[in-house]
Amino acid sequence: MSGRLPSDAMSNEPLPEPESEQIAALLGEGSARLVYGLLYRRKSNPPSASEIRFFLDAAASAGMSIDRVLRSLRNYFAIASVVRDGGEQYALRGWAPHQPATGRPPY
Repeated sequence: MSGRLPSDAMSNEPLPEPESEQIAALLGEGSARLVYGLLYRRKSNPPSASEIRFFLDAAASAGMSIDRVLRSLRNYFAIASVVRDGGEQYALRGWAPHQPATGRPPY
């Protein structure tokens, strides 16, 4: 699987639980894993940027930029920006699509 991301073969698989070994291997123990857990648990009511920021502040990751965390997560997962009730929210949609030749996300 040289040159490919671990998530390449997983695009049709269901998303793993936030506490799973698979998520630990993909994301480590940092802010990205915490935000993944928030997005995963809030699939039916996606959090806004301010909710994610509050969550990071409460988790002692106040110095971490939301954009940086979301960019890190988008290496593996499809996260959509949706507008609801006049505000932008971030919805976890599934595994990120990858370009077959490079194994990298198309963004």
